[in-house]
Amino acid sequence: MEEQTNSNTEICPPPAAKPPFWKNTLFQIAAFIAVILIVAAAVTGGLRGSDKPAGGHIAVVHISGVMLTGFASDSLFGFSDGSFSGTVAENIRKAADDPSVKGIILSINSPGGTPVAAEEISEAVDYAKAQHKPVYASMEDTAASAAYWVAAKCDKIYAYRTTITGSIGVIMHGYDASGLMKMLGVAPQTVKAGKYKDIGSMDRAMSEEEKAILQKMIDTTYEVFISEVAAGRRLGEARVRQLAEGRVYSGVQAKAAGLVDETGSYNSCLAAIGKAAGLGDSPEAVAADGKNNIYQSLFGSVGPDMEKRVLRNALDMLANEAGTTRR
Repeated sequence: MEEQTNSNTEICPPPAAKPPFWKNTLFQIAAFIAVILIVAAAVTGGLRGSDKPAGGHIAVVHISGVMLTGFASDSLFGFSDGSFSGTVAENIRKAADDPSVKGIILSINSPGGTPVAAEEISEAVDYAKAQHKPVYASMEDTAASAAYWVAAKCDKIYAYRTTITGSIGVIMHGYDASGLMKMLGVAPQTVKAGKYKDIGSMDRAMSEEEKAILQKMIDTTYEVFISEVAAGRRLGEARVRQLAEGRVYSGVQAKAAGLVDETGSYNSCLAAIGKAAGLGDSPEAVAADGKNNIYQSLFGSVGPDMEKRVLRNALDMLANEAGTTRR
């Protein structure tokens, strides 16, 4: 018996395979980045920083977070912990050398940092003042310890009434974990050349002799701190020593003590330096690091070529995922 085949029978194709989860996720991320880039570029008028105002402007240098030595890395999103003295000092010097900059504001929101970072930034402030540029400090929530050291070098300091400042002092601390290590059955093994090479080690208590060595070093740095504040604030060293107990002051207390000049906002500081620079009380302010728009604030201090490449790559990724070729 011959089997007949129904010519009307259709063979259904297998269902199309769904793209893997990671591919959809990658597409969504690319779409999100592209939208952010396009919107930010449109809002800010492109991938360039703001043009400098005609007739001169005030440069604003931001110091936020813990002050450390070195330079900030130019990562895609510009995230970094703290302010790096090399970058801050470079921005101050560039502003000082720019003929269109008529004055510089240090906008400070920092609990302090290393003495070397404070020294490096302070030298840049001195350089700007030598170029006959007024340098004012505007304190935000906190401008204490090494951050106050820097502020003290400025021509004038503005602080909010509730700003936390002062903390003139130097500290070094460590831990003696030898008791805990003994409890855990951990025995240290140290090989050294130099009697004090392991000074401050956590695996043993410090000797009185070692404490005296570190105290002398701390005292030396403390003396430098006091002399810098005395010179910057035009106060006698004896008066600074009375204030340099490591304690903090509110903006109101700091003004009464002579540690700041005025209690007022950033706008008050801007108006004052504008007048001092001959620009009136409503001068244009431009960020010295070039982050003058939303795009640059989001994506850091990368150059325009890098910004364009990021945008182009994001669009290419979208086009490839959509199955098209971008010309």
